[in-house]
Amino acid sequence: MRYGPGKTPTPAETRRIRPVNPRLYRLGDLEPLAEWIDSVREEAAGVFTQPTLVLFCGDHGIAEQDVSAYSAGDCAQRLRSIIAGSEAVSRLAEPRGVRIMPVDVSLDHSVDPLGATSSAAFAPSAAINTADALTAAQVTQAMELGAKVADTNIEAGTDLFLLGDLGRGSTAVAATVISIIIDVEPLKCVGRGSGIEDEAWMRKMSAVRDARRRAVPHRRDSHELLRICGGADFAAAVGFLLRACERRIPVILDGVVGAAVALLTHQLNPEAHRSWQVARNSDEPAQKIAINALGLRPILELTLPFGEGIGALLALAVLQGAATLAEADRN
Repeated sequence: MRYGPGKTPTPAETRRIRPVNPRLYRLGDLEPLAEWIDSVREEAAGVFTQPTLVLFCGDHGIAEQDVSAYSAGDCAQRLRSIIAGSEAVSRLAEPRGVRIMPVDVSLDHSVDPLGATSSAAFAPSAAINTADALTAAQVTQAMELGAKVADTNIEAGTDLFLLGDLGRGSTAVAATVISIIIDVEPLKCVGRGSGIEDEAWMRKMSAVRDARRRAVPHRRDSHELLRICGGADFAAAVGFLLRACERRIPVILDGVVGAAVALLTHQLNPEAHRSWQVARNSDEPAQKIAINALGLRPILELTLPFGEGIGALLALAVLQGAATLAEADRN
């Protein structure tokens, strides 16, 4: 509303007028990011000096329903390539000064052409369309593992987390979780994941529907959802996000798995979303549904098929730019 001569806003209208922050007036779309950095860290925003990309890795039994383009052992092999520095995420992280912390929670090492010994803390989860993913004790253990990962990195100096994932069948699990919590039909949540064709997509849809029926009575209980239709990697990521929020370390979420984990975390701590930014959009339709429900907006208006933290690494440059410009305005 415009106010001309002789017109004054009512008290109710005055409350609706957003005060201008002169320090950030020139930042445009970067202003919300700079303000977010200030609010999460409880101090003046500065560049992040020790960002860490944490990859929670786990395979899921639902993939055995022939709903993934990956074969058993593929993700374990890709993880070794990431560690060796030959994957795209490794090449993006190094020049940006980002340390990669892979956490092999529950990858399948049963088929291992390189002969490496399994380092996974848990076995891959059960097929959630026919059986529970985990036991209640395993949910607790995995969440404790995730919290420990957060603590270890924070004590080593990490001041920003980037959250990524790697796993066979993980987009089917994420679609199930998001469909249940947001109460949306699987048809609107199930995507192509690893690049599956129509027949595999129909099998994936059927498996997600069956998994949803098993778990939907517990839609408000994150622990039960993790037990019935989650997985150890999802539970570890929830524990990680809860601890990062407790210790006021901001997190950039990436991909549909990150969105599903964020919803589960939000049910346990409704304030946790204030510590998060979303890197970018995803090919998976469930991601947009989840982040809209959380009131989050992607930093980058890019749609990427990756879920390994690549989007978070690209968004980091924008976030660092917001911090740098805000710092320059203060000086």
